[in-house]
Amino acid sequence: MNRPDFIDRSAKRQTCMQFINQTRTIERATKRKLLSQQMGRQQALNALSSAEVQQLARELAGQLRRKNVGSKFISEHEMKKHSEKIYKSLPEVVKKKEELKKENAKKTNLLMANIFKKNLQKKTLCGSVNLSNYSTVLKI
Repeated sequence: MNRPDFIDRSAKRQTCMQFINQTRTIERATKRKLLSQQMGRQQALNALSSAEVQQLARELAGQLRRKNVGSKFISEHEMKKHSEKIYKSLPEVVKKKEELKKENAKKTNLLMANIFKKNLQKKTLCGSVNLSNYSTVLKI
């Protein structure tokens, strides 16, 4: 009479525990059905004891684990290749690669222009080139 809130809370706890118990029994029943379907047995697993059901579940889990272990793991070499492929496709890396390519092209063009100037200067000094064609290159 003095603590009606305590009685309410305990009643709520009891209903929660009953609900949890019901859901656990439903889960156990569904697991047994799935296990019986997986094992391909005609007899229902309800006839077996809980220890026998647990043993069957362990065996089945062991078989499933053994089958899938090989396909999950990759070698270290393949892992490095995969990581390198991902790294090379990053936008920062692609951008830096393009910038290096452009810089190399600029250096090559500048070097070719300098070689052309030197060859033109040599030919001009020898007198084998008419300077009127190259007035923009050499100013007299």
